[in-house]
Parts: sequence; C-alpha cells; structure tokens
Amino acid sequence: MLPAASASSSPQYFSDNFNGTSLDSSKWTVLPPQNGTGAPAFGGSIVVNNSLSMSSNGSTFPCITSAVNPFPSTGNFAIQFDITYTHIDTYGSGIVISDDLARPEGKITNDSATPPSDPLSAHGLKVWGDPTGVNVFFFGNWVYKTDWNWAPGGFTSTYKLLFRLEYTEGVYSLYLNDKFIATQESNCRPNIIAVGHPLVPYLPLAISSGPFGGSDMADWTAFTIDQIAMLPPTNLSLGTSATSTGLGLTVNCSGTLTNSDGSPIMGTPVILSYLVSSASSWTPIASAITDSKGAFATTWFPTATGEFSIKAQWIGNDSSSGTFDAKNVSVYYDGQQPLFYVESNSTLSALTFNSTANELSFSVSGDSGTTGYVKFLISKDVLPNATDLKLYMDNQTTTYSVTSTGSSWLIFFTYHHSTHNVVMMLSSVSAVPEFTPAILLLALAIIVPSLAAVGKTKKHHSKRS
Repeated sequence: MLPAASASSSPQYFSDNFNGTSLDSSKWTVLPPQNGTGAPAFGGSIVVNNSLSMSSNGSTFPCITSAVNPFPSTGNFAIQFDITYTHIDTYGSGIVISDDLARPEGKITNDSATPPSDPLSAHGLKVWGDPTGVNVFFFGNWVYKTDWNWAPGGFTSTYKLLFRLEYTEGVYSLYLNDKFIATQESNCRPNIIAVGHPLVPYLPLAISSGPFGGSDMADWTAFTIDQIAMLPPTNLSLGTSATSTGLGLTVNCSGTLTNSDGSPIMGTPVILSYLVSSASSWTPIASAITDSKGAFATTWFPTATGEFSIKAQWIGNDSSSGTFDAKNVSVYYDGQQPLFYVESNSTLSALTFNSTANELSFSVSGDSGTTGYVKFLISKDVLPNATDLKLYMDNQTTTYSVTSTGSSWLIFFTYHHSTHNVVMMLSSVSAVPEFTPAILLLALAIIVPSLAAVGKTKKHHSKRS
C-alpha cells in the first residue's frame, strides 16, 4: 500500500487513496466529453469507493486530470501509483503523466500513435491498456508490454501493476513492481496527471445509444487505481578513496542513505556499480547493507587503467523515493603501481605537463551555480614531499588540503563551477615515467565520461573559505 499523506506533514506531498464516495475536487478535475466528431457523447462511469474505478460502454470514456500541478517545480521527486486492468477490450484507456500534453480544453499535440513512438508520452509516461495488452510508453518510446492474449469479448484480470517514476538530477528512472525497466535523461518536468482517456479529436465514437446495447455499445478497457502518491525524497552520498596494496589498487566506496529529514534508512541494500568509459551498461561491484546510521561501505579492485564512473543506487520503497549518486574516477598505472587516481564531479580538459618546471595544468568546468571538487591521489614515488606543492586557480593561490594515505598523497580542493584554469606546481617531483599526451589523458581523465548518459552527479562539496 502506498503511503497516505499526513495532514501534519511538512512539506505536503500530493497523495490520494480515493477514500469516500466521490473525487476530491481540490485534487482532480473531471473533464467534459470531447466533441471532436459531432457524434453524441454518452456512457462513461467514475466510481470512488476506497479506490478509483473507470469504465464505459458508450461513445466516449471519462477523463480526469490533476486540479493543480502535483509535481514540485524544482528538485528531485518520485511518484508511485498502482493500476489494475479489470477488463481489457477493444478501446484503450489508462494514465498519462506528462508536461501538459493532455489539456483541459480538450486538445492534445498529436493524435494517438502506435509503438515504438507515442506523442502522448513524448515528455513523460503513458500506461495504456488495449487489445494488445498493457503497454508502457516512456518519453515516446515503447518500453514494456504485458504478455496477455486478447480475444473478442475481452477478458478480465486481477493483476495489479505498481509503477514508480523517479527523477534524480536530470535522469528519469521507471520501475514496475520494484523492477527497473527504463531510464531517460531529460530536463522536462511533468505538470499534469491524466487518468482515463485523454481528450482527442476522434471522440465521441460514431455509435448509437440504442436501448438494447449489443452492437450499439462500445467495448472499452476498464481499470481501478487504489492510490497515487508523490513520495518524499531521500538523500544518498557516495565518496571514494584509494589505497595501493601488493595486489594492486583498492578503491574504497562508502556513503550514507537518509530520509529528507536526515534520519537514517537502515538495513537496506545499496547497489554499487561501475561503468567503463564509452560503455553502455553498468557492471555490479557489490551490494552493501546500510547500518544503524544509514552508512554503507564496500571495496572495488579495478583491473584496468582508464576512466570509470562509480554509482551507488537505492531503488526506494513504498514510503520513500529511490536515489543514486555517481562519481567520475580515473586510474593510471605505470606498469607496476598506480601513479594517479582522480575523483571529480567536473569535466577536466586542456591538460599539459611541463617536466622542466614540474607544473601540471588543466581546466575544470561544470554547471554554473553548483560546486565542483577534485580529489587527486598521487603516488609518493612521483611526489616524495607534498609540503612544497602549490596550487593556483585562474592565477590565484587556492586553498587545498593534503593528506597522507599510505604510499600516496591525497590532494583535495573545491571551487564554484564555471570554467577555471588550474596549475599544480610539483616542486619536489622524483623521476617520472615519460609522459605522452595519450598517457596524460588517461592519467587525469581529461575527457571525463559524461554523467549525462549515466546519471548526473548530484552531491557537491561546499566551497572552502
């Protein structure tokens, strides 16, 4: 069962479990029948009794829309709803979550379409039951279909489908019965929920309203919904560190999972995965269970040199939305030991290394209004003494921290995102392997794999004073 919104909760999230015997007019608007064909509009039933049931045997199907925008205007969100198609028949019906494509005045951008593209869900989600089964369209693409065989006369069903749509830092994720089925990057934000049959120009159907039913009546797909609820957001942090061992580089992954009020989410699995640069799918690392403080930890042993992304993800539950955090990392070996390990939420570019002056320079860039950081792990065989290291950003001395981590130094600094030029003066550098531009690209992740394809990094360190 989805969580009901508490009258005393703050902030208040949109939720309706359809108690009572009528729709809550503060949450829903019943749209008048569309008059696109000029045919008589009749039929259609909306029943509220601890659930919402919609059906029709007439020339049109009812439609309700959210009376106000149920989605937050900014920030992350998740919405969860269930739907049971009690009867599948000739004409379809369902639910659409989108950015005003189903408008109260009875017009939409496009007429109906068939897979693999669907205009009604071009910027959102559409769940639609018709003779082909229950189809799910996600940002215009057909992503799921139930394996149901329809026959004339239709069939009934008691199978409940539980959907959860999550938005986290520009990435949408869709789950069905707690199983992931699709993801899409988009900055579009939905602002309306339409339930029933969105108003279209080809309704009402040109059929008779004769008293004997039969061929005079249309056969519509019917359904019930127990609840629709916006889920409170959660917070997940991920950090990495690295240590060099006789077996190679060990990357330590740790973080915390909390509710929006800061309380820990305990005893739940957080999935850690990595993505190789230019790859299209994540590879699982481990599943870490959160402790009494919501903390989790695991280790990863990278087996290759190059750029990676590491992601920690929680899929959520019936009372809280899922979330994830991801980091860019880069590993470079000289053939015997790791020389560099970098974690950042920025894109780095224009790297040069002046071996005469022992200066390492590069540029960092990111979305304006956010905070960037670089965690730079450098082998003590390359930099025996870090006390004389100097760091400049845009020709100005920049505050940083240096921490000894076994056989390496960890250099950490933060900045406000835009584009900055960074110079690191490594005055006490030992003999360093010959650096070529290709090696430097690997060493410092000049082209950091874009998190647009894997989910944008959503946690930022505060800028140091």
